[in-house]
Amino acid sequence: MAADNRAVAAHLARLGIKPIAPRDAVAALSLAVQSHDPQIGFMDVDWDTWRRSQPSTAASPKFASVLQQCETKHSAPVNKLRSILLNASPDERAEIAALAMAELIGETMRMPLDKIDLHVPLTEMGIDSLMALELQTGIQTRFGVECSILELQKGGDIAGLARTLLSQMDLPTELVLV
Repeated sequence: MAADNRAVAAHLARLGIKPIAPRDAVAALSLAVQSHDPQIGFMDVDWDTWRRSQPSTAASPKFASVLQQCETKHSAPVNKLRSILLNASPDERAEIAALAMAELIGETMRMPLDKIDLHVPLTEMGIDSLMALELQTGIQTRFGVECSILELQKGGDIAGLARTLLSQMDLPTELVLV
């Protein structure tokens, strides 16, 4: 299905699920037949991406072992946006956060950044419920703060939402060089 439909493949990629090469799929099928297990699945998963895209499912104890192994292999990536904001003056931070939010919305809506108006309410941009979930995950990843779907649907614009997220980031009020 993913091979025939680019939208499905792109959706799976955003979830961290990568395609399996035909040679690997055949080897996996051979293992499945030999195992005699009634249910078995094979996936190539980027667990960090999957965890960010599926936070409530990732919190389930059944994934604890694989996610813990993933954490020990890879240290948490440095939050690039936070570093940029720490190096910016407090006056510049709102603009930087708004541009980061616009970039995230552009990625979510598959539109170029120059087509996004920072002062148009999110509710007028055509963001559906699936896009709102993707935005919520992107905000958590990029800004390091939680944002409810309700907050996204309030009717505020991108600049206002960015200011709200910025206030939740607990940044120092003076410039810090990192």
